[in-house]
Amino acid sequence: MARGLTSFTLHLTRARFASREGESFLFVAAVLALTVAATLAFTVGGGTWMFVQRWREPTGIHAEMVRADAGLRDMMLQPYVGLAALACMLLVPTIVSLVGSAAVLGARGRQERMATLRLIGLSSGQVTRMVLVETVLQALVGVVLGYLLYLLTLPAWTRLEMQAMQVRASEMLLPAWLTLAIAAATLLIAVLSAALGMRRVRVSPLGVARRASSPALRWWRLLVFVGLLGLAWVLTLVTPSDGQSLIPFLIVGTSLLVLVTAMNIGGPWLLQLAARVTSHLPGASLMTASRRVAADPRSTWGRVAGIGLMTFMGTYVAMMPLPTEPPGPADAEATVEAAVGWDITQGAFITLAIGLVVTATATYITQASSVFERADQSRALQKMGTGLPFQRRVVWLEVLGPLVMAIALGAGLGAAIALPLARASQTAGFEQSGQGPLLIGLVLGVGLLLAALAVLATGPLHRRVVSRPAR
Repeated sequence: MARGLTSFTLHLTRARFASREGESFLFVAAVLALTVAATLAFTVGGGTWMFVQRWREPTGIHAEMVRADAGLRDMMLQPYVGLAALACMLLVPTIVSLVGSAAVLGARGRQERMATLRLIGLSSGQVTRMVLVETVLQALVGVVLGYLLYLLTLPAWTRLEMQAMQVRASEMLLPAWLTLAIAAATLLIAVLSAALGMRRVRVSPLGVARRASSPALRWWRLLVFVGLLGLAWVLTLVTPSDGQSLIPFLIVGTSLLVLVTAMNIGGPWLLQLAARVTSHLPGASLMTASRRVAADPRSTWGRVAGIGLMTFMGTYVAMMPLPTEPPGPADAEATVEAAVGWDITQGAFITLAIGLVVTATATYITQASSVFERADQSRALQKMGTGLPFQRRVVWLEVLGPLVMAIALGAGLGAAIALPLARASQTAGFEQSGQGPLLIGLVLGVGLLLAALAVLATGPLHRRVVSRPAR
């Protein structure tokens, strides 16, 4: 039975491409998102693996430094492993969110087809298994393409210099076991996200598809949000300055995870509150956009959480006394020591760039998904006399409003958490670079531009959906 169900699913997938009614776009868009997520996951894993290998088996200038003083390996090379782990902690939630968005795009955008399958006799469990089989197929294609892109982009990283040594492509090449682990994790996240997405769609035996309404978020989220912020503040204050162990990085990593959790718990509630307030302001387009956000604040927050996290990191980095240009040549130990600040700056910008690419892709994917999911509503609004300009204004307000709120929340939290360390650095005699905030602002501006382009890219899709009598 399972083999027959898989064969039937593959047959329907081929039929979706032949129908040319938008189903093929959903499939390709999901594969695109999974490809981007897999490429970045392999790349981040490769960078972390490079630092682990340099710490375990020093070569070149690092080998000379360790031969002169064996203790310098743990003092100067080991902290980079912790910094790479911190970068992974910052990027993993956004990559997971992107994979989840891709899987849900495939799982919740097919109500009519699932209703037809129920009418011809398939059970609810069989329909769910068919969706999961298709999600696995999409994820497999995305992981394979992502790994190929990861291999193709390896030579580009050789332009960078980290730890006073040129990056080699062979250093970032993942071993087989780690490659399989990252691929398996991507597949598992996609399947779990698709299964959770299917829980929000119920198709009766009579072929009626019904989306479960999202309940209003409760005030307890605000209390938990404040409590977690206090915990993160305390962890920041008690972080030791011992640079020869991974304990400070573990504490900072825990603080970052607490902050991410706080933002994901409190962010949707704050978004719901803001949407309820703005829904009473004048303007039909603002009212419509606000009510859409208030109806499902968790999904809306999932679309903008990545840019909020990147803004938090950008603000944090901008307040730190980090250099904005590479150090000059010196002896081996002095060169590696002087490169630390510049390496942190480079790592922060790389993490920001990757996070912004993920956020822009997620914005495009979720917006494309909403175009199909609200096709009936869009056509009804069109028949009521509200033209495409009105609907596009609603889309822009629905996307940019939460985006601005996420940026404000991330900037505020980043400044609050960085303030104690920034004051301590100034007291110790470190001067803050005046170019740091400018560069961070430039990166975030590019991120906003990418998000705006992602919304613009869904314009033709929206016009095509509205012009069709049915999907």
